Amino acid sequence: MFFLYIVLNYLNDRIRKSINFINALMTKFPIKLFSSFFLISILFLFNIFPSVRANSNYLINDVFTFQEPYHELIHGLSLNKGKEYNIHFEIVSPHNCTMAINLADPQGSIYELFRISLNFPNGFGFSKDFSHVAAMTGLHYLIVKVWTEENINIHLSVEDRGDFKFESEFTNKTVETTIEKVHDGYSRQFTRDFKKNYLYEFIFKRVSPIRGDFNIFATIEFWIQTSPPNQTRFVLLANETLPDVMQLISTQFGTAINDTYTCNYTIHSNIEPFNLVHGIVEKYLISENAGSESSLKNETEDSIPEENDSSSNSSSTNETEPSTNYSARLGDNSSIFVSQQQFLGTLTVAGGGTLIIMVIFYSYKKKNKITI
Repeated sequence: MFFLYIVLNYLNDRIRKSINFINALMTKFPIKLFSSFFLISILFLFNIFPSVRANSNYLINDVFTFQEPYHELIHGLSLNKGKEYNIHFEIVSPHNCTMAINLADPQGSIYELFRISLNFPNGFGFSKDFSHVAAMTGLHYLIVKVWTEENINIHLSVEDRGDFKFESEFTNKTVETTIEKVHDGYSRQFTRDFKKNYLYEFIFKRVSPIRGDFNIFATIEFWIQTSPPNQTRFVLLANETLPDVMQLISTQFGTAINDTYTCNYTIHSNIEPFNLVHGIVEKYLISENAGSESSLKNETEDSIPEENDSSSNSSSTNETEPSTNYSARLGDNSSIFVSQQQFLGTLTVAGGGTLIIMVIFYSYKKKNKITI
């Protein structure tokens, strides 16, 4: 018993001295220790993720190998509503393929963005860019399907271009901008207060591409109506065809009274879904600008690229598609990736939580000296 007492007393003394040493060290160098921790963490992260440092706006920017005869890439993307994303691909090996690019949103809806079959001898260098404006915030899945007779390498990138904006001529006048995921039969009704004798312009633009290997149509009906008791209705667009992606259609209306107007638009289409941006522009006071601008017109942008094209010729590869449960399934010849932003965010949160625990522990020890 006496020997046990000596051992316990010795251990007690060593533990007390160790705690005193740690307290003294933390009291003398707390700021330096925390600064070093942050510096080391930042250097560590930026050495692991050099592409994040160099390409902070890219959600994807890599070359991927697609194996014959069929390979499917599923890549998680954290998208934000109202932001415009540029999707780019380029074939970087001397091969051909049939390719389909789809996007699954958080609700499970599948956007068929692009599809093409390459039939010339060497597909090396073939590339395509197109934009997509997200209609909701959350985890999306980019699905790239490739049918090929030989293994092929494809460079794929998704770049965040920032918040979607209408053309510069509307930027300083836009009263309201909304983005909706629409489909055949989709109808939206809302009310807005318009001032008497003002000219307003209503803008619609399709902001998600649609695979171009079959005949598509999308039309819009749009009317506005004064409030009761008169309820006078004005039809401004009567089954007008929506132009190609990123090209706008607009209509103008001059008000005769101050009123709360009911506005309604309805979509008819053989494709679904696609995203539509709607803008309301207050142009000018008509009584002060009579004759200064042209009357009702529809505007299109000549500089916008044409709708995605692809050949309808049959491919020599097998193009039978498997099931599309993208959030939970991986086939034998599929790949899935988590974006660097998602991993980096998780790592940063974990590191921050660890630092907070260290600070709380240190503060507690200073206020409550531990004695044994």
